[in-house]
Amino acid sequence: CNMKKLLYGPAILFTALLFGNCKTIISPSVVSKKSSSKENYNPDEIIVIVELKINKGSNKEILEFCERYKNEVDKVEPDALGWSFFNSEDNKVTLIERYKNSEANLTHVDLFVSENGPKHDLFKEIIGYFSVESIVVLGNASEALKKRNSLTEFPFIYKPLISGYSR
Repeated sequence: CNMKKLLYGPAILFTALLFGNCKTIISPSVVSKKSSSKENYNPDEIIVIVELKINKGSNKEILEFCERYKNEVDKVEPDALGWSFFNSEDNKVTLIERYKNSEANLTHVDLFVSENGPKHDLFKEIIGYFSVESIVVLGNASEALKKRNSLTEFPFIYKPLISGYSR
């Protein structure tokens, strides 16, 4: 009986040390994994949702134009995270633009929207195919971006980030 007590004590100590060591080994990797993924979060992402009404063009022409525009943005804007056209009801299209930050969105404006921009001819085409009904900017848009957007006739609505994450 005394022998059981002698073995029981070291067994508990060995078990505690074994699991204690495992916990020490596992915990830092879990913590560092979480912190490294948070380092990849982008709190500055700007998402632009543009509601467009189709003015002209067959379905095939609209599709070809959207493909060409999307491909050109992809080619010249490395900080554009996404650029997608979606069918909508009643002869409409929804465009969702995603940018790394306000500066990346300003780059798009400089390249395509500004009259002196090297891609402005393509932007004039989009305005020919579509009428802009609304533009919603999601995220913490910089004052420089808001000021630049205010120089256009387009109806912008800004919705700052309250909580969330983007990777």
